[in-house]
Amino acid sequence: MRPVALVMCGFLACSLFSNLALGKDGPIEVLWVTLQGAVNEDYAYTLKEPMIDAIICPAAKWGTPLTTLECRRYTRLYYPRTYKVMVDKYEFIVLKDMDFSFFTSAQIEWIGKAVEEAGLGGLIEVWVMDRCPDWAYLTFWDAFPDDVAAVLAADEGYDVCGSFEIVINEDPTLPPVLTRYKDFLTHSFWYLYASYMIPRQGARIYAWAKTEKMPEFAASRTGIFPFVLGWQYGRGYAWCEGSTNSLSWACEYGPDAYFSMLMYSTGRPLPDDVLMFHRLKERFYEYADKKGYIISMVEFVEKFGANTNPLMVKVIVMDDRWKGARRLYIAQDYDGCWSLFDQLLADIDSFTQDALMLRDKALFWVYVSEWCTIAATFLLSGFLLWSLMVGRRLYKMVDQTRLRPPGSETGAELSEHSRKENPNLSWHRIGSCSRLAIH
Repeated sequence: MRPVALVMCGFLACSLFSNLALGKDGPIEVLWVTLQGAVNEDYAYTLKEPMIDAIICPAAKWGTPLTTLECRRYTRLYYPRTYKVMVDKYEFIVLKDMDFSFFTSAQIEWIGKAVEEAGLGGLIEVWVMDRCPDWAYLTFWDAFPDDVAAVLAADEGYDVCGSFEIVINEDPTLPPVLTRYKDFLTHSFWYLYASYMIPRQGARIYAWAKTEKMPEFAASRTGIFPFVLGWQYGRGYAWCEGSTNSLSWACEYGPDAYFSMLMYSTGRPLPDDVLMFHRLKERFYEYADKKGYIISMVEFVEKFGANTNPLMVKVIVMDDRWKGARRLYIAQDYDGCWSLFDQLLADIDSFTQDALMLRDKALFWVYVSEWCTIAATFLLSGFLLWSLMVGRRLYKMVDQTRLRPPGSETGAELSEHSRKENPNLSWHRIGSCSRLAIH
């Protein structure tokens, strides 16, 4: 009995340790408070990022068809009901293009408290203050590195406009969150619309926006302005972005740099090989696109009564392999993830061929009926055209309908056909006895 008890204790300990590991090594749970439909480009990238699981909470009606009542309803549905739910479920909070008028004062206080006491990461887009200046007076603002009170006192205005390029701060004392992407974030935006930021004492500038004046925009100006700020606040790490053009818009590697901010705030190790990290991300995107196409095709053929159970079994098997590749990706076992994806992408290509064969089989009688309909229409049209225009089987010569010329002219009617000479002659007869006969 003692060996059995030791084995059971060992299994129990392994399960506890595995759950503990999954609690930190699993995907980052993100609460995304933003516009309806997540129009932000960085959220679109987040949906495809295997490192992150995000929940969107629509909390703004500008630029959307939402009403005030709908925004309040979505806030009740998707925003955490209690502070405990927020800190237990989520690891990171993103605030972009939102309106805090839909939240209670307690819900607003949870954000700063979660960063300071529970160690959640946070990111806020400061530019939204241009739409909602009351943000500067909310209690959660102390958790973020932008000194909005100093900005208001400086009277610089919220807006910083002009074409710009990103300049990464290469200070070696900074965490290497963005410096590893300094050779890739070389794209210059044609236009920047951002908020002026002043770092708090203790905040660090991770990137600047180097702007140039644009003659076509009177509000644009030349200068170097803070673009990304970060700092440690209590147990959590918070960020501020000053622009609507997020890092995820910067270039092909912009989303990678953006997600590294979330990884750093949640205690994940940053990737050493950023090139391999990016290439694996593209393979995840490729798999997601192919799978979405196949699933839509399967749903289509189901409407015609096809048996899709064999295909769905294969989908389940591929999903299990994808989850395994995701675990390796999060654990930064890039070689193992790459080899697993080689097999996974080969399987999904084969699965695509199976789905196409099932589609053709399910739609066989549809194709036959369409071919018969087109062929019958063509034959009927050809028969009618031949009968009317070539064979003239249904064609009959119509007698002349114009009046006869006077008797003194050529072609006058003969006396035997004249009603004057033959009063009892019938007018409705045709041919040689007709009033309108042709001779």
